[in-house]
Amino acid sequence: HQQIGDDVREDLVLSAVNVSYQKSGKQSAPKPVSKSSVANYVGNVKVQSAMQSDGKKRICRELYVEADEDHVALQNGKNVQVRLVYVHEGNISDTKRAQLGHVRYLTWPIDGNTDDMWETIATYIEEQYDTDKLERIWLSGDGAEWIDKGEEWLIKCRRLLDRYHVNKRFMSLTASVPYLRGWGRQVLKHGTKGQINILYEHAAEKADTKNKQKQLAEDARYLLSHWDQIAEGRASDAPGCSAEGHISHVLSARLSSRPMGWSITGLEQMAALRVMDANGTPIIYERKKPDAGSSYCLAPKILSDAAVNVQGRIDSAMKNIRLPILAAGQYTPTFMALKGLAYRNTVI
Repeated sequence: HQQIGDDVREDLVLSAVNVSYQKSGKQSAPKPVSKSSVANYVGNVKVQSAMQSDGKKRICRELYVEADEDHVALQNGKNVQVRLVYVHEGNISDTKRAQLGHVRYLTWPIDGNTDDMWETIATYIEEQYDTDKLERIWLSGDGAEWIDKGEEWLIKCRRLLDRYHVNKRFMSLTASVPYLRGWGRQVLKHGTKGQINILYEHAAEKADTKNKQKQLAEDARYLLSHWDQIAEGRASDAPGCSAEGHISHVLSARLSSRPMGWSITGLEQMAALRVMDANGTPIIYERKKPDAGSSYCLAPKILSDAAVNVQGRIDSAMKNIRLPILAAGQYTPTFMALKGLAYRNTVI
């Protein structure tokens, strides 16, 4: 009963990776296909969840592992975090626009084990790179517990706090005391935890509501609890982190940039397909191969009704037709065939 060919289904899936199911159903098939059908086709694709080594050991002095999460709305009104981790060899561009070398992305099931995820990443690094010549791995993120867990799995690891999140918290902390921002930035570059506490005390004096006081306390606690990572970022060779941009490009552009609600299954499947696309991994809709000995078998009643219908048409036509080959009566294959049609004694 299949009415849509496998090649069309594959086009629908490839389109749905970048646009909504409804748009994919309209623009990727000769006639519109329902969004529920497109969602089913997307769910049928086998995804590649783990990072894959290309089989040849690469030599690199430094590696960069960056991680962040996208916040996605579900159909039940709740939000979940979709994780994204990627490994690369640094900026290889000669222009102002950065281009990461040999970047590989990984997303993970929402309820998946964090240790299993980092083990997958560590295994990829071991298989892809000559770790004896690797001097360090920079691990960057927003300081979330699941990201910091990577330090236990990555060799020669040095943790950094994403400067975007440092600046975001700093601006929030000093919103009521903007005249202290110049001094505060010097504290982040060269100062101590004690000076952050002094900055917090000045800001708290200006807070006139409990909500503001609570927010200031959270901002100060964030900076102090990740102080070691902030201090690590002061090194001259410490890299930046582009995780926010990658989250936006790889996940948010399809999952959360517009109002929509996902099921857990559909969300994980689409996140995996987006990562496959970013990695350059072919997305293939598996075509069903027919059984070698299979054949279609119609019910006897259908055959009987069809034969009666066809014979009736033939009888009606034969009444007004006089064929010389039948009148001659010579038993040739053509004569036998026409006679069988005319007098209903042909076996089909």
